[in-house]
Amino acid sequence: MNSSIIKNVLTLLCLLLLPAVTFAQKHDPTQFQNTWNIGIAGGTNLYIGNEDSKGDFAKRLAPVMDISLTRWSNPYVGLRLLGSWGQANGWATHQTENSIRKEGDLYFEKFNLATGQLDFLINMSNLFCRYNPQRVWNFSAFFGGGGIYSWGVGESSSEMLLNVGILNTFRINSRIDVMFEGRYAHTRTSIDRDFEGKGSDYMATVTAGLVFKLGKQSTEPREKRIKRSIYDAVYNAPQTVVKEPEIAPVIQVQEQTPGQIQTPTQAQTPAQEVTPTAPVQTAVETPQPPSLISGEPVIVHFYSGKYLLDAAARTQLDEDERNTLQYLHDKTLTLYGCADREIGGADRNQRLSELRVDVVFDILVDKYGFDPKKLIKKPQGDKGNRFERAEQNRCVIIEW
Repeated sequence: MNSSIIKNVLTLLCLLLLPAVTFAQKHDPTQFQNTWNIGIAGGTNLYIGNEDSKGDFAKRLAPVMDISLTRWSNPYVGLRLLGSWGQANGWATHQTENSIRKEGDLYFEKFNLATGQLDFLINMSNLFCRYNPQRVWNFSAFFGGGGIYSWGVGESSSEMLLNVGILNTFRINSRIDVMFEGRYAHTRTSIDRDFEGKGSDYMATVTAGLVFKLGKQSTEPREKRIKRSIYDAVYNAPQTVVKEPEIAPVIQVQEQTPGQIQTPTQAQTPAQEVTPTAPVQTAVETPQPPSLISGEPVIVHFYSGKYLLDAAARTQLDEDERNTLQYLHDKTLTLYGCADREIGGADRNQRLSELRVDVVFDILVDKYGFDPKKLIKKPQGDKGNRFERAEQNRCVIIEW
């Protein structure tokens, strides 16, 4: 293969790799999924030699099958080991070692191909549109190289191979994607045993198949993700300062006689001179919240696929604590983690409900001072959804 072509291809690979790595360093893939994938696909192969365009185009199409193993090191870049088996059909104006018949003035060629190659993948969707594990369509570009082996009527042959292509995946669930791939390969013309040809031959391949995602679906340990979510949900939450009522001014008002005008000296009397007594503390009674009387649970809502609380949810939980939860420290609370069954698989939703329960549990303990021994975790995944609307089931339900 021409050394200048190899040099140009390697330069292009370096230029494409640089922005991908730089961008990946600027984003923290805390929810990154899909580390190891296995792909199975089938399609058609079009061999492009020196004289193939002179014959019938439809007869040049040949079947091909792919099996691949992909390792995504982060949401942006990955490596793929691809094995491909199939056939190649072509035309020539003269007889070659792989010619099987003559049709008019042309000879029809047919031979078998097997390739093994290593590809470098860049997920363009995550690179330019930010990482989103719930994205339905992901678009990736790849380039790589390897070897190609051919055999047929004539002797076998082997050569080096360079290829580029695009990969489209469509998410079915957390474990399966549908993929559509197109690639273009470059090799030497001798691969088809046509020694009168000059220059290079090419192959255009289009396939469709399935991608199966294996193993753990996170690059970050679960315990670290929980701590990160707790930090964001608790310590980055807007702090609502509740000002305690001042006892002294209330008592002074009660001691004044009708029409009495308080002098500056009286107004500045230190609070410690008035000793609150038991009747004073019980004089103002706090009415019991209606939610305690009715037994209505506290519900903490989340966005789809998320286990962190946004600002609105944190504000609502603060309000629920003031109105209801602060009166329940002597009771045992059960935290039911829920997920929407209409999105994602059972395993993903179970894990999502566990993370949601962990976040609410730690907020109750660390921020509101609940005894962890009186809190019971019950992550239910997508089983037993209580509400008709899907978005209402993305929650943690607190009951007592």
